[in-house]
Amino acid sequence: MLEAATGEEVGTLRGALRVIALTSDLSLEVGSGWCRLLDRSLNPLGSRIATGLNTVWCAASDGEHLAITEIGGPLRILDSDGRERARIAEHFRHVLHDPVTNSWIAVHEPTGGKNSLFRFSNEGELLERRPWDLRIRGTATMRGGRTLILITDQGGQVVDCADWSVRRLQVT
Repeated sequence: MLEAATGEEVGTLRGALRVIALTSDLSLEVGSGWCRLLDRSLNPLGSRIATGLNTVWCAASDGEHLAITEIGGPLRILDSDGRERARIAEHFRHVLHDPVTNSWIAVHEPTGGKNSLFRFSNEGELLERRPWDLRIRGTATMRGGRTLILITDQGGQVVDCADWSVRRLQVT
């Protein structure tokens, strides 16, 4: 870890393959077969959470739960102690928490198929599914998880997570 202003080394995260920012106060350290929550200073919060053989691809948090997608693996929803609350045995690539509806939104990415957007409860109950005609290459969130940006081969699309309304980003 480096000090942003000076580039001076201030610490090391041993075994970490990547760090995923979840909120302004919470990050996720990802290792080979495990992950761990970190505080604002990147100090561990609790012990490592086993993910098995799969590496965590994407993660989101609502402050009480953690949702993770694993490369080639399921979407898992965990409580704050790392206990699994739900496992959806499908291939999901991106996940975010929608604070307006207090639900999880995930991009389903079947092999060779078309993407879909799914909405889940904390218990993994499917609340809504929306087919998506374009292959989703990447995602980003804005407005505290209320807005999902989908990067597709045809450009960016802005999705309001509460009502699924879509606007296409205009190139200027």
